[in-house]
Amino acid sequence: MIFESYPWKMELNRHLVLLRKWSKNAKTKRARFYLERAVFLSAFVLRKMMENRKLTDAVRDRSIHCEAFRPLRPLSDRVSRFSGSDADDYDMTKSETVTMSAFDLMSEIMHSYIFIHVLDDRNRVIEFLVNSYHKRDHRLLAIAKHDFEGILDDAIQDQVTEMHTYVHPTSGKIIAEVKGRKRPRK
Repeated sequence: MIFESYPWKMELNRHLVLLRKWSKNAKTKRARFYLERAVFLSAFVLRKMMENRKLTDAVRDRSIHCEAFRPLRPLSDRVSRFSGSDADDYDMTKSETVTMSAFDLMSEIMHSYIFIHVLDDRNRVIEFLVNSYHKRDHRLLAIAKHDFEGILDDAIQDQVTEMHTYVHPTSGKIIAEVKGRKRPRK
């Protein structure tokens, strides 16, 4: 349980700074390690904060547009590898746009089976390819780095101001709505 969000938001800010720094020249193993660590740990912290209602519903439910690539062959034709798979198993020439919530995207990253940096011609990270262990047979996602940074920035600035809890009239489930506003950047 996260009781105080401030230290976790500062941790997210630290990872955001590292992500921006190391993505400028990602040709070394060291840079790729720091990038992966920043993305994975940020995804974990974000999802935990969302689960513990330390971020507003607006951040949790924010729509993220990703490109999805389908596998080239059916699962029965592919060999499972302990080291994961790579982009060669997917049709990278055809994509479709997939929209998912920030919460679902963080879950996908946390449980990633594939994680590949996509670099431009100057060795800067522009996006990353990811899919979870459960989705690896269905699609590979391309997530723009600036979209991921936007989620982090929104979470850092987010401020919960009210929470309403009620019982849903049809399902009987307890629902918590979390509202707030963005904090001004210092």
